[in-house]
Amino acid sequence: MYNMYIMNNKILKYFEENSIDNYIKKIVNCKDNDACWCDSGKKYKDCHKLYKGKDINNGRTLYLLSKLKNKKMCLHPDKDKCNGKIIDAHSIQNSKSLESICENGMVYRFEINSKTIDDWDKYRSIEPKKEGKAKTSIFKGFCSYHDQELFKKIDIPSIMPTKEQSLLLSIRSFAKEIYAKSIIFNIDDIYKESQVSDDPHLLAISQDMSKSFQEGNKLGIEDLFKHYANIFHIYKNNEYERVNRLIIKIKDIPEAICSSCFAPEYDMEGNILQNIITSDTLEYLSFEVFVENRKGIIQLCWYDNFKYCKEFANSILNKDDIPNTIFKMIFQFSENHAFNISWYDSLPVLKKKGIMNLMMLNIASMMNIENDKYILNDRKKYVNWNIEEIIKDY
Repeated sequence: MYNMYIMNNKILKYFEENSIDNYIKKIVNCKDNDACWCDSGKKYKDCHKLYKGKDINNGRTLYLLSKLKNKKMCLHPDKDKCNGKIIDAHSIQNSKSLESICENGMVYRFEINSKTIDDWDKYRSIEPKKEGKAKTSIFKGFCSYHDQELFKKIDIPSIMPTKEQSLLLSIRSFAKEIYAKSIIFNIDDIYKESQVSDDPHLLAISQDMSKSFQEGNKLGIEDLFKHYANIFHIYKNNEYERVNRLIIKIKDIPEAICSSCFAPEYDMEGNILQNIITSDTLEYLSFEVFVENRKGIIQLCWYDNFKYCKEFANSILNKDDIPNTIFKMIFQFSENHAFNISWYDSLPVLKKKGIMNLMMLNIASMMNIENDKYILNDRKKYVNWNIEEIIKDY
């Protein structure tokens, strides 16, 4: 549930005013000294006229994308104490969780990119990426001072988790998602260079897709920042009575782990919770699966009396097979994940295909390929976790 195309009333109005027909008119009628039809702010002669008739420079596009992935920022609200050195911060704990599932320093994860989507569209198959644990889940979202000071209570001591630790885990999950969406904002400039065609209709479709992505991402990140600020307020003021959470402890090391946040759209019975088309503000929760003392801990965490988050958590507890329900959530709801190589390689083909389906669920539904409730119909058993304790703290 990546919320790449969150559409509310504001966006619907936007697209009424910016239809493909209107884009075609802009493209066809654009003169040298007019503002370019791509909304870059440049004159047409200094912008897309330069690209007319040229091929896409894939080498330059890949170079610019690699630079974006290394964008540096500190997402701590107290900027006065930033030491200026931005580090590679792990959103999934390295020394405990990643170490527990890696083999020879390597893990698997699925990466959503243009090739992945193309492979899924053509072959209904995607391949996991083998990656070193030192690089898995990292993001340049905190300076070294704030990363060490803010997260020392979950990086060094045992995670019980206390409510304070739960909130810190949640802050880290939200920060990673905000960082990822902040980078996407800058992709628009790169994308403009790839809008190369002499066909106004193709350019209009390309522009429409680009704008829908950017407008949806803008509203999505506004929601995330709002919740992120509220979570920090709770943390700084020790208002832990506002923290709500579902904790499930298992006796096993989970084969897959994650750190993410999302707005639950429907519960585990398929009932609609939040309408992302009409809701101006969405309820979010964080979702983490990690390892502590060679055992797994699953956490769903939210604040205040969020009705839909509570209903979503309850629907998980109502399932006959809670462990496999949680496992499937890792791949449906979190791009920020990692899993054990030998375990995955040993799975039967049909179970691998089931995990691929879960991973591509949201992309597929946007492409009108799959039923967006696949997780409800998938009866496969991927794991045999033994539940040790359930903490219903809400």
